[in-house]
Amino acid sequence: PSSSSSSSAAAAASDSDSDGLPQPSPYRVEPAKTGRSRCKRCDSVIESGSLRVGLKPLFRGKPGFLIWYHLACTVFDSGEVKKCEDIRGYGRLNDSQKEEVSARLLSSKKEE
Repeated sequence: PSSSSSSSAAAAASDSDSDGLPQPSPYRVEPAKTGRSRCKRCDSVIESGSLRVGLKPLFRGKPGFLIWYHLACTVFDSGEVKKCEDIRGYGRLNDSQKEEVSARLLSSKKEE
């Protein structure tokens, strides 16, 4: 086996679970569909149309309920999100929304 295949296998293993299967990002981003969801961090209503970030934290080793955050309240885990494309739903955003997410991802890394 060549060294390049073993290094790519190691990289794939770091992005997967114990079964070796790749795991989707726990984060998702989308414009809020209604004004009924509340931010888990600040407890304020997330206005309809504003960007929100969803996360399913682990509960007893399994994904729990989907919780929402304002984009500005979100602190992305750098182990989970290395680039904007790692966030589910990013590709469906318009250009200005993508810029907002990109800026937040950069500032979020400074907050960790």
